[in-house]
Amino acid sequence: MRFKLVFKYMTLLPAVVVLFSFSAAPAMAVSTCGDVPIYTNSLVDPAILILMDVSGSMARSAPLNDPQTPDLTEIVQKIVNRSGWSSGNAMVFFINGSGHRTAVSYDGSRSAAPLLHVEYAGGESETRIDQGTDDAEEASDGSISLISPDLELTYDGTNQIVGLRFRSVALPEGATITNAYIKLTVDEAQNETTNLVIQGEAADNPQTFTTDPGNISGRTRSTAQVEWPDVEEWSVDSRINIGKEVIGDLIKDDGLSWGFGSWSEGSPGYEGDDPTGTTSVSTGGGNYTVPAYPSGSEYYTRIQVGTAFHDATHQQDLQDAIDSLVPGGGTPLGPSMLAAKDYFSGDRADEVGSGSVYVDLGCQPKILINITDGIGYLPHTSADYMEAYTHILADEDISAVGVGFGLTMPLNCNDWRLSAMPGEMPIKVITSIPFMMKLPVLGNLLWPAARAS
Repeated sequence: MRFKLVFKYMTLLPAVVVLFSFSAAPAMAVSTCGDVPIYTNSLVDPAILILMDVSGSMARSAPLNDPQTPDLTEIVQKIVNRSGWSSGNAMVFFINGSGHRTAVSYDGSRSAAPLLHVEYAGGESETRIDQGTDDAEEASDGSISLISPDLELTYDGTNQIVGLRFRSVALPEGATITNAYIKLTVDEAQNETTNLVIQGEAADNPQTFTTDPGNISGRTRSTAQVEWPDVEEWSVDSRINIGKEVIGDLIKDDGLSWGFGSWSEGSPGYEGDDPTGTTSVSTGGGNYTVPAYPSGSEYYTRIQVGTAFHDATHQQDLQDAIDSLVPGGGTPLGPSMLAAKDYFSGDRADEVGSGSVYVDLGCQPKILINITDGIGYLPHTSADYMEAYTHILADEDISAVGVGFGLTMPLNCNDWRLSAMPGEMPIKVITSIPFMMKLPVLGNLLWPAARAS
């Protein structure tokens, strides 16, 4: 028998609206968990501990919107209709006009480089710029920049032309295009009146850009063009502020027992000890090799407010803790999970008043949501260690959800193995948040209402 806690998010910028719902598999009159009837209205409120990365990189800016161009179907259709087009060829687009919006380039962030999305009869294709010479800027004097960390659309002293080349575009020759657009990542906050025009290069397989003067403007453009008038305002905020706002919305739900903590290394108030080697931890689920920390280590983690009955006082304690966060220091992701284990085991008090420890109510689901914008680093965090930490939490009936804030999914899954455990282990779900987005979804979280004995 499993219960399912579904986190449903609807993002309305600049505000975030958070909705919750519970669902349960139909059926049994009682469970083996203290003989508590299996009805959602009698389930003990889940104890959810949110731990947030407050390392120095959380001070970096992050966009609050996710711009994409108008529909480019006409341009793409003319390119794939060319007799020399073949799936896997490159496509080039030109953007010029007036005004100012600044997008992230490949050299600024590989994972946030411009992305071409195309839908066609029978499938779809996505291609991200994947080399530095495939996005470029040409100034009014014809000079070319290939290494800028951003793309100025289009004013940069004078109006310029931006070239975007997407190589290895998987579209069949003559495919019927139904939708196409380029997705960009905001680099700077800007609201000037901006009107842009987009064209394609009339070539079967255009080459990458070079520093030869006029290398963008000198190319043959398609007759089709798409106007992008009155480009919306682009907004940014710091990652820490976005995190504070989203968590502040989460904890307003008084039907759940929220707790909050934060972690960093090298900042005042975040105490910890470097590991002195490795040790073996034995649980009911197995033996795990993890870094050996001195007895009493705080694991660079503060448990500011423990999970407790959610009244007005508790709500204020949570909000005060969130508001107090100041980014700085390193990213000890792995040890923060051990701090969560200590808290849920009753071995670690929170910082409210004289400090309170967690009291296990037997059937209360215990959940860790860990939000980070970094992978973490050795000796604290490796793929094998993270898998071990996750198993240890599972053996303590603690379900863990990792939220990668600014990380790509392959990177998350490789270095933070919150993967499904066998048998009746809690299922771990890792959700990758698109780079610098406003955490629109955390994902689904499952835990067992009954464990095999």
